[in-house]
Amino acid sequence: KNLISSNITTNKPIELKKAEWNEIDIIDKKEDKEVKQNKNATIVIEKAQPQVNINTLKNKAFSAVNLKEYEIAIKLYKQILEKNQQDNYSKLALATCYQNLKQYGQAKTLYLDLINIFPNNDKIISNLFSIMINDSPYEAVYLLPQLAERFNYSDKIQFQLSIAFSKVKNYTKAVKYMKEAIAIDPTNVVYLYNLAVLYDKMENYPSAQATYKLVLKNIETNNNSVLPYNKINNRTRDRRCHKPLLYQLSYFCHQWQY
Repeated sequence: KNLISSNITTNKPIELKKAEWNEIDIIDKKEDKEVKQNKNATIVIEKAQPQVNINTLKNKAFSAVNLKEYEIAIKLYKQILEKNQQDNYSKLALATCYQNLKQYGQAKTLYLDLINIFPNNDKIISNLFSIMINDSPYEAVYLLPQLAERFNYSDKIQFQLSIAFSKVKNYTKAVKYMKEAIAIDPTNVVYLYNLAVLYDKMENYPSAQATYKLVLKNIETNNNSVLPYNKINNRTRDRRCHKPLLYQLSYFCHQWQY
């Protein structure tokens, strides 16, 4: 049998000459296509799909991210990028969804692409650094200072450098870079909290407790609910803290505006 067409898109039924198409049988019928056949040939009729508004897709994807339904968001952002490959916001959002699911390879590829477009965007650079730190911290502490210099130092980059050196237990350098992050943005209570944690890890308990108290004062003054007040308050009362963890902050897509 001869294939007449495998890609006919229409909103209306195709008119066929009776002489050519006697005894047509519908052998397959789905939502997106019909396959019709007679003894001479087969024809595939693909039905035109309704156009979905791209802003509707973006809103759905944005809502999925806020609900932490990252797999759903990934599907939606992929649909958006199929329609517009130059939509860099959606590309960033897709990268951060992959990062949230710890699918670092896919996220890293997208971030590297975005850095070529936005070489001075410290949020993108910071997220890329975060992936490198999680993947290979020893390699990260070697590469990140060079990359940081290339992409201009910022508080977010200094913060990631501090996290990297903490991962390899080089707390002296970790404190150095965290202090530099605080010098650039002294209002960031997360940086201050991490500095206190680093002092804990170095067993410099007087400095740790003094810094925790500064964190509590910041929370009280600015009504900041990012960090757990009661847990930090308990740490100021103990001579030493038990296995403190660094509070790692990344800039995910729900903080960006359309």
